[in-house]
Amino acid sequence: MKNIGPALAALGAIGVFALVMIGWKLVLPLFSAKALARTPQGLAKVAAQANKDLPKMVDNETRLVRIDSTGLTLVYHYEMPNVSASGLDLHVFHETLLPQVRSKTCAQQEVRSMFLDNGDTLRYEYVDRDGVRLTSFDLTQEDCTKLGM
Repeated sequence: MKNIGPALAALGAIGVFALVMIGWKLVLPLFSAKALARTPQGLAKVAAQANKDLPKMVDNETRLVRIDSTGLTLVYHYEMPNVSASGLDLHVFHETLLPQVRSKTCAQQEVRSMFLDNGDTLRYEYVDRDGVRLTSFDLTQEDCTKLGM
């Protein structure tokens, strides 16, 4: 079994919190009205505007490369420039990262009310330094409901 190495250690609670907060600090100010989040065109505008400030390192191990939208889904593309997929147990990486990002995202009332409560989906995609997929997952309002939020 491959170990999860320093990449996962870097994505501890503090790293995940920074990752989630920086992503949202780029996006939330772009909404002048809640209604913008309710249309594919509105989400596309938000993504395009947020991308003007990207790429950006969100912690020592993670770079937010760009934000895309597809329909009512915002897609956050992260790169881990110090990580190689060949050195990770990708299942363990996914199973460790997902609940951390889910709980931090769902804890953000602004995120829930602006996006998730309106039926939007948030997708997180991670690649290694060579562009090899590490993991991806979607978050919806249902995920927050399951957490009691």
